[in-house]
Amino acid sequence: MTLSAKVTLQAHLKKTWQGRIGKILISLVGLLALIILLSWLLLPVYVKRVAVEQVQQQLGRKLAIGEVRFSPFALALTANDVSLYEPDQRSPALSLKTLVLNLSLSSAWHRALVIDEVRLTAPQVHVVRTSADGYGRYNFSDILDKLAAQPKSDAPFRFSLANLQLQNGSILFDDKVLEKHIKIDELQIAVPFLSNFPKEVNSFVQPMLSAKINGTPFDLKARSKPFVDSLDTTLAIDIDRLNVPAYIAYIPVPLPLKIQSAQLSTKLDLTFSRKKN
Repeated sequence: MTLSAKVTLQAHLKKTWQGRIGKILISLVGLLALIILLSWLLLPVYVKRVAVEQVQQQLGRKLAIGEVRFSPFALALTANDVSLYEPDQRSPALSLKTLVLNLSLSSAWHRALVIDEVRLTAPQVHVVRTSADGYGRYNFSDILDKLAAQPKSDAPFRFSLANLQLQNGSILFDDKVLEKHIKIDELQIAVPFLSNFPKEVNSFVQPMLSAKINGTPFDLKARSKPFVDSLDTTLAIDIDRLNVPAYIAYIPVPLPLKIQSAQLSTKLDLTFSRKKN
């Protein structure tokens, strides 16, 4: 074979392989684009249908969801106008304007539910205490009973939730036993993370709790230590001689013992700690 023939053959083989690699790359890009398009179009419909069916099946309650959107690039799932109804299926027990879940790809290798951000906007909760015979019965006690009756799993449910935020919430507590009403509004809650397994967390919120209780402002904030390696954020919880029996009737589940007299005093430091880098 002459030198020119070898050069021609090499050029032909190179062109052939380049053409094949180009076709493979185009096919992969097209497949990825198709997956993204299908997830954007079909995942919201699937999530909405499964959520409504499972809540009805597992809790016996009606769940209504207005609109569900999914951003495949940000892995963000957004649900608008969410309402969980009372057993009469007419009165909302819980409603919220927007629920945002920023999912994480690390769920795959952790084999756990990992969410980088949870944000609830304008949740409204209606709580009714219907009786206090040994312990409190509420308008959500039927849900607790159904959950308690479900078979227990041997394997623990693993989760890691970061940057939990509740914005502009309200709670109306209707105590039928004492014929009292407690209104909590302008409720703001922020929790950096909650997890039951070790995981590096990228947290951008500071722990805080604020609200107005029957018009009286309540504010609980934490202080960070930005110049230490652990990036500690500490929330102090101090309680002085709390009369425990006065609150036993509000506990929504029966206790295995009867408390006749007790006082609770605490000086707790709730610390959220993570290492730099």
